[in-house]
Amino acid sequence: MAKLGRARPPDSSNSTRGMRRNGLISAMIALTKSVMNENLPKLGVGAVIWRGPDALLLIRRGKEPLLGQWSLPGGTLEPGETLRAALAREVAEETGLEIEIGDLIDVVDAIGRNADGTLAWHYVIADFSARWLAGEAAAASDVLECRWVSPEEAIRLVSWDETRRIIRMSAKRMWGFDNPLAVMARKSGP
Repeated sequence: MAKLGRARPPDSSNSTRGMRRNGLISAMIALTKSVMNENLPKLGVGAVIWRGPDALLLIRRGKEPLLGQWSLPGGTLEPGETLRAALAREVAEETGLEIEIGDLIDVVDAIGRNADGTLAWHYVIADFSARWLAGEAAAASDVLECRWVSPEEAIRLVSWDETRRIIRMSAKRMWGFDNPLAVMARKSGP
């Protein structure tokens, strides 16, 4: 008498495992591609570097995004790097300066779009206050120019509202004035 049982395709257990494995591999490949997608947010750092209450350092960007615009020194993190280590490295690479990193000012989103509305770039930037310790500011790596400017000149040169806000917040925390233009009033007296 023939044994009755469930019909199974040959090697169905291996076939099922193979399908699950292939599905998992496909999902992992898709995840890896999305993580490596350049449009995903990149983590960056920036510094409002002060040389006393009357001078802070600005850089003119030498690459996109915002090529040619005045901004704060900084850049992106490398894998395994802390925020502060990345900031010290980026400042040294871009300007040749050694800094003492102070408090976190704020975290901002810098998002750019293409003409058709699609995402061009997205950075999440942790901005810190910092004090100049040593070195002569000189443009290097991806910087066209760097210079020490007064707080009021920095507010005029910088085109992005968020950077102006970060400079104002740093000025208030470091030196106790809300408006960098107050430096001029303080210098000229009552």
